[in-house]
Amino acid sequence: MRTDFLVGTAGFDNNHDTVATDRPPGITRNTGQATGLAQLDLRCTKLFRLPRLFNREGAAKNVDLSIDAFNVLNHTNYNTYVGVTSSAFVGRLVTALPARTIQLSIRYRF
Repeated sequence: MRTDFLVGTAGFDNNHDTVATDRPPGITRNTGQATGLAQLDLRCTKLFRLPRLFNREGAAKNVDLSIDAFNVLNHTNYNTYVGVTSSAFVGRLVTALPARTIQLSIRYRF
């Protein structure tokens, strides 16, 4: 059984308030240690100036071309553990943050 996860609830209503999210006896809030987060996000932008065709006095039009990369390291960042101590799945991983994502964007400024 894992002991380095974040312990959540007992899954019982120990204090009889009709909410089954009580912590087990002896477990304080935010007990335990979750795995670390390793994420690197990058952005590269190129500015293109468009020529002024008809309006010589006005400002030039600009087009920005950007590429964004999220979680460049593609490290698995676990998000949620089963924290109900009465569950057979206590300490197992439930979700993770998104994997590497790449996004392209274009912006026209006038």
